[in-house]
Amino acid sequence: MARTAGTERLVELLGDWTASTGPLYRRLARGLASAVERGELATGDRLPSERALGRAVAVSRGVTVAAYDQLVTDGLVERRPGSGTFVTGPPGGSLPPGREGSSLVRRFVER
Repeated sequence: MARTAGTERLVELLGDWTASTGPLYRRLARGLASAVERGELATGDRLPSERALGRAVAVSRGVTVAAYDQLVTDGLVERRPGSGTFVTGPPGGSLPPGREGSSLVRRFVER
């Protein structure tokens, strides 16, 4: 069974994602991509719903939809209709050594 990345924990992993430049959806996508590339979101982790993430980071659902679309385009996540959005991993499947799915994320999951 896939783990769901807890919304609160995901917000922590994003850090100060609004500090960068560009459209909000790109900033949010970059923050999520960084968490995947650092191994803090593991392959198979289920991301929060677009609405839940939008509420947590105080943006519209449209912003989270566009951010998730960008991550799909970048090959970092996949959408499964009726199931959710899941991390597929960084392009090429390479993670930093020892970061193949952080135990930190595993401790903060929702079932």
